[in-house]
Amino acid sequence: MKVQAPEQVGARAGWRSGLQGLGVLLLVLVAWLFMADVRSPSGTPENAQVQVLTQAHLTLLADAPQTRTSVSLPYVWDREHPGESGWAVFQIPFRIEEVPYGTYGLYIPRVGNAYQVVFNNKLLVSKGNVHNPGNEDFGKLPQYILLTPDAIAQDNLLTFKVRADASRQAGLSSLVVGPDVLVAGLYERDMLWRQTGTLVVITFSLFVGALAAALWWTSPVQTGPFWWERRSLYLYAALAQLCWVIGQSDYLVEHPWPSWPWWGLITNLARTLWGSFLGLFCIALADWGRTLLMRRYVWCTLLVAVWCVVASWRFYAHGAPLTLQVWYVAYALCCTVFVMYFAWRARRAPVLFHRLMLWVIGLNLLAALHDVLSYRMGDAYSAVSYLRYTSTLFGLVISVVVIRQFQLAQQQARDINFTLAARVAEKEQALALSYQKLERLAREQARTAERSRILRDMHDGVGAHLSAAIRQVQSGRVSQEDILSSLRESMEQLKLSIDAINLSPGDVSTLLANLRYRLAPRFAASDLQLHWDVALMEPLPYLDSAATRHLQFMVYEALSNVFQHARASSLHITLRAEGEEVLLRMEDNGVGFVVPDLSASAPPLPGARAGKGLRSLAMRAGMIGATLNIHSQAGCTRQEIRLRRPATERRHKAREASPMQP
Repeated sequence: MKVQAPEQVGARAGWRSGLQGLGVLLLVLVAWLFMADVRSPSGTPENAQVQVLTQAHLTLLADAPQTRTSVSLPYVWDREHPGESGWAVFQIPFRIEEVPYGTYGLYIPRVGNAYQVVFNNKLLVSKGNVHNPGNEDFGKLPQYILLTPDAIAQDNLLTFKVRADASRQAGLSSLVVGPDVLVAGLYERDMLWRQTGTLVVITFSLFVGALAAALWWTSPVQTGPFWWERRSLYLYAALAQLCWVIGQSDYLVEHPWPSWPWWGLITNLARTLWGSFLGLFCIALADWGRTLLMRRYVWCTLLVAVWCVVASWRFYAHGAPLTLQVWYVAYALCCTVFVMYFAWRARRAPVLFHRLMLWVIGLNLLAALHDVLSYRMGDAYSAVSYLRYTSTLFGLVISVVVIRQFQLAQQQARDINFTLAARVAEKEQALALSYQKLERLAREQARTAERSRILRDMHDGVGAHLSAAIRQVQSGRVSQEDILSSLRESMEQLKLSIDAINLSPGDVSTLLANLRYRLAPRFAASDLQLHWDVALMEPLPYLDSAATRHLQFMVYEALSNVFQHARASSLHITLRAEGEEVLLRMEDNGVGFVVPDLSASAPPLPGARAGKGLRSLAMRAGMIGATLNIHSQAGCTRQEIRLRRPATERRHKAREASPMQP
């Protein structure tokens, strides 16, 4: 049994209650829309001075000879002359019992496509070129004309010369004439619904489409690097809203580009693709994207789009209304089949979004049925389309779904981040334990290495001198003084091994001072005068503990050679900086010796004294990167060890030498 966190249950309950409230709001909105009186000019003020003009005398200019008949308004050109273009003159007489003293208003809900209005033989308004068909369209918005008192008589005649283009909803609606204060309200209400309302719908659709497009563009790729493999839900929502914006902009554009019939084809195709992309959005919302239904729906959508292009072109360019009517029926059947299937699946689906989308689809179908009955079968030539406004419900649902999907994606990202953080913390803990183990191993290895060093030093130094002393005692031919010297050297080696434990790495001055302290008894016993010229040097950072011990034994080996073999009376020990090097020099006035070739490949010279010790010096110098120079002759033996200085110390010394330089 899966246990959900309380905050997840609360969030889900909040979304469910919010969506239910949205559903109730949509029902109230649609009910108000259907009950509201948005058609013109019905609902005119009950005043005797306001007249609704519904009778006219029609003259068709395209006929030869011209015919004059009486007609009732509204007069829908496409219904009376399907697939034809032409020109018509409407003459509408009306009588005013009392000539007014104020301004009258003439409210025209719809007239077009291009027209001229003449009142009592005076031209009032001219919209478009009434002689050139197929251009601009001024019949999409209501018109309002002010009639001055000096132009009004008791018996008046309104004349409309109309250019009617085929399949462009041309004609003339019923008219309202009366005092300006009474009639202007009808015009303002109609403009609110047909212009301002359309702008609101377009703006809202653009906002929802831009939001969906931004989320689609920034969403991660699902299965590959290609742009079409991003989150398809957002893409279908963005394309649906874009197509709806293009389709609805036809109600506001008087000078379309491209020109007719291309503009009619584009707007008709946009409305078709709007329904198709909404279907794809529903399929993506229900997660049916990898089913056979999706593939069939895509192919059906492509066929419907191609058929729409062909039917619209034949209808608008060649005046063949039957082709477009057949397409309308086929498209309505496809939409009906899909809605029924989606309703059947959504009825069993536990997801509230599916049911909410089903409600919105149902309400839009009712609005579309109302529009068809009003435009195709009724006399509501100037009525406002319900589908134009109920379609915004799709935008609301799309925005809610998109926001919800975005929140779910954020929640999923937070969960992933939390999981990654937990894994990182777990790995950090494991690494900390590993570091602790490695640290213990490193300490153990350091202790082991130190023990090995001490044992090696004991074996090579103290052990070797003790072994030599034992052999001397066993031979019986060595004096007591020689045995004592061997034992003394063994003790000195032991003390140096102990001192090496606490030796500061790279501190050459302290190293020499420690050796002087340890060898002071030998200096006193050998009558060797020591000249000490050791400067206080900064530690050399590249000399670690092991290198410092090698340097210690090098100095001790050089001094041992002086004590044992030189027979000198004075010894000069110098430590100073020379350029980029540190010079350590030991110079005595002894008998000297033959300096052997200290290269590794050179064989030892027969009879060369101290050859083994000097080779050890050369080997240790190579291990620490030092340079060893030995010069020996009678009365002067000089042993030099050169160490390189760090660059920071050289710069500091240079600044001290030149204080004026920055």
